[in-house]
Amino acid sequence: MSVGDTLEPGADLSTPSDGGMTLGLAPGQSVRLDAGSALRLLEHDTLELGRGAVYVDSHRSGESDPPPITVRTGLGSFREVGTQFEVRLTSEGARVRVREGQVAFDGAQDAMEVVAGHEMEVNYRGEVRRGAIDPASSEWGWIGELTPMMAIDGRPALQFLDWVARERGLELEFQDVDLLAAAAGTTLAGSIEGMTLDQALDAVLPTCGMTYRIQDGTLTVLRTTE
Repeated sequence: MSVGDTLEPGADLSTPSDGGMTLGLAPGQSVRLDAGSALRLLEHDTLELGRGAVYVDSHRSGESDPPPITVRTGLGSFREVGTQFEVRLTSEGARVRVREGQVAFDGAQDAMEVVAGHEMEVNYRGEVRRGAIDPASSEWGWIGELTPMMAIDGRPALQFLDWVARERGLELEFQDVDLLAAAAGTTLAGSIEGMTLDQALDAVLPTCGMTYRIQDGTLTVLRTTE
């Protein structure tokens, strides 16, 4: 498989132990496959996870949205309801972690919803475990490594910052309302292609007279001090 290839239903995908893959589905929908994973595209909105982990990022805004993405496993199906979530197969069963929005699970014995900030794991004995998660923990790091970089040229700095915060699972705050207005009114130029999310922040914000701090799940934008 090469960059730019079009996938048809029935396509089988796998990743090596040292690298993942990013797929673009419908507009506003992307899928990231972790290292050492296997996936089959059953339909353009239905995926079958055979090994490893898949992350779904889907923006839902109105009636023209594409159909929600469903991830099928041997233990049940996980359907997005406008969200960011990870489904991972383990030696014990299947686990979903929801970063944003919610996911509907339909299993052999149970149907339930998992909301943002929570996880649910079902094992091969049919037992269900629930718990809370940190949307900004280092366990999401593999997703950031596969993030397609935003085309920032001509976009407001605020849009860039909203995007970075969402990709990192962080809340976005500004030092004050004047700095928020400045971010909304500043137009970016150039490219961040080939950078990581942190490298992009380090490269872009100084050109806007801004810096940042990440602490306790929040990306705080600050003025650059002389």
